Amino acid sequence: ISCLFYQQRLWFGGSAQRPSTIWGSRVGIYNDFNNAGNYDNDSINQDLNTENQIVNLLSNRGLQIFTSGDEWTAAEGNLTPNAFTVVKNTSNGSDIGLSPKNLGGVTLFIEKNGKSLLSYVYDYNQAAYKTSNIGILSALISEPVDIEIDDNSSLDEGDYLYVVLKNGKMLVTSLNFEQEINATSIFETTGDIQSISNLINDTYILVTINDDTYLQVIDDSVKTDLTIEQYVTDTITGLDDYEGHYINVYTDTEDYGKYLVENGTVTLRYEANANCKIGFSFSSRLESNDIAINGRSTSMHKRIGKAVITTNKTNKIKLNGIEKVSDNDIFDFFAVSSYGKRVRFVIESEFNKVEVLSILLQINYGVG
Repeated sequence: ISCLFYQQRLWFGGSAQRPSTIWGSRVGIYNDFNNAGNYDNDSINQDLNTENQIVNLLSNRGLQIFTSGDEWTAAEGNLTPNAFTVVKNTSNGSDIGLSPKNLGGVTLFIEKNGKSLLSYVYDYNQAAYKTSNIGILSALISEPVDIEIDDNSSLDEGDYLYVVLKNGKMLVTSLNFEQEINATSIFETTGDIQSISNLINDTYILVTINDDTYLQVIDDSVKTDLTIEQYVTDTITGLDDYEGHYINVYTDTEDYGKYLVENGTVTLRYEANANCKIGFSFSSRLESNDIAINGRSTSMHKRIGKAVITTNKTNKIKLNGIEKVSDNDIFDFFAVSSYGKRVRFVIESEFNKVEVLSILLQINYGVG
């Protein structure tokens, strides 16, 4: 069912006849599973004391073994036929189709029912491994089909966890365990996301649009999806991949507008005569929780009288349906909401990048 390389051995976990057995090849000889006499470099054959099937393996501070009902670890050290010891730590169960991931020494895995993301990490206070639920993801995960991480070395960026869902959407979570940051967004594009993979510094996704599948790379330097680049005068042809959809045409400094592709062609409102980027525009939406002060004002009538939003390199933003433009990254909004017990704010943007640094709200209480 599962395999990996660890300590110069090829390991297999679980089979049809022996679902709870793990095998390790001879050291440095990956196609040899013979054991001549329990020598240190001989193969390893160990059955776990469990009725559950081994479904995943991961090397992270030892050999971690995930079954359909519990989690085991063979501690770091010299794993040999005479010294191979596996300890059961927790009883959750892992999803058979999704491999666990190592993020900064913390193992992340989807539990057996596909409803929660769990962390599996050694607790020095308890001298044992423990599992914890990763926050808001439990309410968002539904039929996950792929999982990947992007481990950032930059100090000003968190690590990213990607979970692809069967409905074609993807959950993107920014994680920083030291600063207790756990922020999840729902990402969707034109078409359905099928799979994701991180390779060195690039993250790739497979996207199905109509009957075609595209390999795309996540790139912060562009504002659109399925982006191509070509020299444009006033008419663009050969856009069959975008047929029946709206596209944006733009450069780094100029926006030439949004157009519906018909018969693989669009005609610009005015000539560009420039090397342009072309692709699907996408919108962003940030919705707050219900406004409450220390959790005690949920039953009181209130409204957002004023909001001051500070951004970074953002010239346009929309708050609760009101759009404003600024050349200094500071946006002032007045009479943001009406009175009510449940009051929220929504920040939206289409095509233009928005980076919010802070939001200052003036809340009025009482009946208006």
